[in-house]
Amino acid sequence: MEIITVKAYAKINLGLEILNKRQDGYHNINSAMTRISHADSIYLRKNKEIIVNSSPELNIPCEHNLVYKAALLLKRKFDINEGVEINIEKNIPMGAGLGGGSSDAASTILGLMKLWSLDMRGITSATLSELAKELGADVPFFLKKGNAIASGKGDELEYFDFGLHYYVLIVMAEISISTKWAYENLNETHFAKEKTALKTVLEIAKTNKSILKEKVFNNFELLIFDHFPEIRIIKEELYRNEAFFALMSGSGASVYGLFDTREEALAASLKFSNYKCFVCELI
Repeated sequence: MEIITVKAYAKINLGLEILNKRQDGYHNINSAMTRISHADSIYLRKNKEIIVNSSPELNIPCEHNLVYKAALLLKRKFDINEGVEINIEKNIPMGAGLGGGSSDAASTILGLMKLWSLDMRGITSATLSELAKELGADVPFFLKKGNAIASGKGDELEYFDFGLHYYVLIVMAEISISTKWAYENLNETHFAKEKTALKTVLEIAKTNKSILKEKVFNNFELLIFDHFPEIRIIKEELYRNEAFFALMSGSGASVYGLFDTREEALAASLKFSNYKCFVCELI
């Protein structure tokens, strides 16, 4: 029986500005999103019903699992009369701000396009993007390769090649932070005072990487560092261990440091023996 395998890559935010709260309850953001080489693996094969198998310790009921929701959404939308068995090999930590759940959902959509021969129906990328928005604001980002500036509630995407080729050390505190909780606890004191031209900043960073520390921020740090000071300490330690830029990704709890070489990133990782950490690269 045919098995479709799809890689679901994690992401980091090279800046995440919270601009204001919208009338629909969401927040307007300004963020640069880039994939990293750390990934989950998604395996799909045809089945009579939709079954999702993942790490038992995650203990996520099917009705709350984004992968299950993605499969069910496509099945109903395109009137598919069969199911799928989906096995997820989890490597991306949950509650880390690395987009693991959203990436898994998007990769499931891409895998099902092949498994259910939906790619033969002339379904447009715009249609898939609209479907992905029903699963979460940042799910559409993972449908395409490349990096993007995200605006609106995170689903308005401008793709372009950042052209940055750095190594990344991700350090995880033993904390899981709900994105929903983080957004619910934001107030106006956490909002960005002005919108940064992130695309311009990233262009300059190709020849002057110091501009990242000067111009790129994550407004969630103002909230999260107050509640979880350990995460602030991790960021400070990354700078002390030769990262030329460090930032919390998403709403946390992971913090990343950027390095010019893999060797520098690996050397820094030895200083975080009490934490789960891994070295990867921007892709």
